[in-house]
Amino acid sequence: MDMRGFVYPFFPGDRIYGITGTRVKEKHASIAKITRPGSAGIFPRKRLFRLLDGVKDSSVIISIVSPPGSGKTSLITSYVDDHRIPCIWYSLDEGDADIGTFFYYTGLAAKKAVPGKKKPLPLFTHEYARGIRVFSKRYFESLFSRVPVPFLLVFDNYQEVPLSSMFHEMMSQGLSDIPSGINIIISSRKELPLPFSRMRANGRVCSIGRDDMRFTMDELTELVRLKMPGKLKDRLLHHMHDKADGWAAGLVLMLESLKREKIECESLERISADKIFGYFAYEVFRKIDEETQKFLLMTAFLPAMTKKMAEHLTGVNGCERILENLSRENYFTETFFEDRPVYHYHPLFREFLLSEAMTSLGAGDLSAIRRRAASLLEEAGRSDDAFQLLRESGDIAGLARIIRNRAELMVSQGRYQTLLRWLNAVPEKVVAGDPWLLYWKGICRLPFS
Repeated sequence: MDMRGFVYPFFPGDRIYGITGTRVKEKHASIAKITRPGSAGIFPRKRLFRLLDGVKDSSVIISIVSPPGSGKTSLITSYVDDHRIPCIWYSLDEGDADIGTFFYYTGLAAKKAVPGKKKPLPLFTHEYARGIRVFSKRYFESLFSRVPVPFLLVFDNYQEVPLSSMFHEMMSQGLSDIPSGINIIISSRKELPLPFSRMRANGRVCSIGRDDMRFTMDELTELVRLKMPGKLKDRLLHHMHDKADGWAAGLVLMLESLKREKIECESLERISADKIFGYFAYEVFRKIDEETQKFLLMTAFLPAMTKKMAEHLTGVNGCERILENLSRENYFTETFFEDRPVYHYHPLFREFLLSEAMTSLGAGDLSAIRRRAASLLEEAGRSDDAFQLLRESGDIAGLARIIRNRAELMVSQGRYQTLLRWLNAVPEKVVAGDPWLLYWKGICRLPFS
């Protein structure tokens, strides 16, 4: 293994160099993780806007906790648009259990939100590993100091970060002193974990819960008026509301079904509440033309996609028309706007589509789709998502390749834990037989072991 020209990548001062002796650089693709979804077609929930307005002048964390499909993300993004508040949007996932990953993407988000600041926020490199609390506090102080007032920080899908991670302690420290004029919103399917207990006890956390997020009858009536001009019978509306218990996802799918065929109250009676989403998703899905069905099943393997990515994966012409129609109808498809539109399906809808794909596509087709999707994601700079798909398809050679391609950059970003998790996903025999995989495994352990 020729190491000439390599500069050891652990000198302080964040001067990280690569194999060639040059500073590591990365071309950033469109990153849905730090891009706010569009709010076109979303029903504006003025009642909940007033709840948010009531606490926006307090230095508190606004915690929105409710089940999947209750409209948390839609509420926040429509509120931001309605009030025209500048914000940083951060969609969390399990990869953020690696604190280095979180600080890296937050730095990108800050640069995007306040492009005039020349000095970037620091990366969580090895010299900070034993001082996480101090680093996080100073990091957020620096972040708060560079954003305009008023300003909003949104952390969406908080439940995705494992409870065992130091991430939660880091967040409670970093958000312990929120300046006036800056608001924090955390949306989650679960209550905030134990590290936030002291803030909650001191009245520093304000919660909007499941009961608040339920659609009222008045809201449902207004939604029907906007979505389906022409009055529905009050009896049917009450049945819909009672059956879905005000659950946004269930109501939207019921309305979509009503557009396609008449639903009687007796039909609703036969469906259990926990089966509503699956039932109506299937009812709507089976009435779509075969080409669009195939398109949906294949693109569900892409956590986020551009029109070009969808075309390369499916070979379907008119991808943009299909995606725009889904987004415009607010049919569980969100659109992010950067230099080009980026689309992704609501987690519940994607879960339904993936389940359908598993039952209707053969093992060979599934493996091929995963590999093609992984290749597209890697080209787009979404290596975390690409790695997950390669792992699901059992492509060990692909896993090793993506590690060799990305390891140097990930170390420069302070993402040691993520890289080590990737390496641990490769069979030990493969790692033992590949000098570069062994080398990067040692580099990941060196600062901490």
